[in-house]
Amino acid sequence: MSDPSLEELAARLDDLLKEVRRQGRAAIAAQAAAESCLEAIQAEPAEASDASDASDEAARWLRALIPVADAVDRMAQRAAALDAPPKRTLLQRLFGAPELDDRHARAALTEGLRLLRAQLEGALHDLGVAVDRRTGDPVDAERQRVVEVRSPLAHERAGTVVEVVRPGYALGVKIIREAEVVIAAGSER
Repeated sequence: MSDPSLEELAARLDDLLKEVRRQGRAAIAAQAAAESCLEAIQAEPAEASDASDASDEAARWLRALIPVADAVDRMAQRAAALDAPPKRTLLQRLFGAPELDDRHARAALTEGLRLLRAQLEGALHDLGVAVDRRTGDPVDAERQRVVEVRSPLAHERAGTVVEVVRPGYALGVKIIREAEVVIAAGSER
């Protein structure tokens, strides 16, 4: 298989830049949706007649916000994947062709999404929501659901959570959604 030409690389870069711009617009839309939901939550009357009703209402809002948080997570992961340096072809290395990438724009998008996620999680925390992204600990069967078991890497302990596929959410003691996790095979030593 031959190495791609500079024109093909430029076209690929153009496609990547379009994707970065699209992801940025999606991040802005997700932030607007999250802010709208948070404003609606904060506008609710603080004097709920029944604590149970207030808890149910907060859980309803949290269920509405979870897909927004998931979208932010997915965008941050995709942006981080775009931030990896492109592979230079043999022709580029031999002829000293410049690298055709825009790492600064991708890094800015990645950082923006990371800050957006932190801001959303801070707002959720202020509302009494716990976000479960724990790794390195044994599985908590009440708060986590194992979706995959894989061989442990050298630095991972068997029987522990090594990756969070989807974070879990709890409002006080009420579990709204269990975290979906990957664990290292074997039992904890």
